Amino acid sequence: MLISDDELKTLLVNLSLVNEVQLQEIAQLARDTNQSLYDTLIDRNILSDEILGGKIAEKLGFPLVD
Repeated sequence: MLISDDELKTLLVNLSLVNEVQLQEIAQLARDTNQSLYDTLIDRNILSDEILGGKIAEKLGFPLVD
């Protein structure tokens, strides 16, 4: 992944995609299941891969490729 979990947390909150309480719960779930934050968000249908990937690509200055 080109973005760390900490960077992803900041991005999610700054874009108001999740609030702090939700983020804490999701981060704990990710730790408990030994998954990345990204994978947990996708696997639990909290955010779609398209939305999350698009926001990360935008932050990194890359075009989103389907």
